[in-house]
Amino acid sequence: MTRDEMNAVVAEELASIPREAPGSAQNLYRAAYQFWRMNSLGSKPEIPCSLAAAHRAALASVRSTYPDFTPDLPRLLTTPMQLFISHSSKDRKWVELVRKRIEEQGFSAYLAEYDLQPGSHLAAKIQEAIAASDAVVVVLTENAANSPIVREEIGYSLALHKRVVPLVTPTVARDGAILGMLNGLEYVPFDIDSPQEGLLRLTDWVHKFALAQQAAAYEAQLAQLQAQRDALLLLVFVGAVAAVVLLTAE
Repeated sequence: MTRDEMNAVVAEELASIPREAPGSAQNLYRAAYQFWRMNSLGSKPEIPCSLAAAHRAALASVRSTYPDFTPDLPRLLTTPMQLFISHSSKDRKWVELVRKRIEEQGFSAYLAEYDLQPGSHLAAKIQEAIAASDAVVVVLTENAANSPIVREEIGYSLALHKRVVPLVTPTVARDGAILGMLNGLEYVPFDIDSPQEGLLRLTDWVHKFALAQQAAAYEAQLAQLQAQRDALLLLVFVGAVAAVVLLTAE
């Protein structure tokens, strides 16, 4: 990504952040946000920084001077990547470790039991949450492998072409039949008796996936900007041709 392209991406994001009088906290926030984002773009980012991470960094710097400052921001800048955690309720202890690790990295972990919607249809709620998530993490223990709900969640996720990341216990990994629909997918070994290594691998994947998501978003933004430029150039060309035709007619 060239410097001009980086400027274009950040300028488009800044356009949605309101300006205030010179020297205001909001403008200080804009400047801090621009700094963090510009340093995060390019082929070799100095400081890899997603939209949400840039928001948090800018907010921290502004609040050192304005403790009560709350920026007026679009939802895009404040919504972290969401990961749906598919699991068996019998594995609550291990699932909590996964949830905490994901949220400690600044991302959102969705657990159906924390999203109480009395009177709503459970299957519909879960499907909506999977559709709204960026990826699905499956804590695949023997309990989860035998759970019809977990199997339905995996099937629905695959049908939506979601990235599915299995955390697989040693017992399940030894039997391809237990893996079911996930057989053949690369997985993260997850030993519930010694979970730290699995959690570290999950952390590494989450960050790489987030950067890949951001890269895809940048490419989409650049494609949109290029399409707008092409359309403008076409209008200019058509206008020039029309002007030549009119002059020739005279």
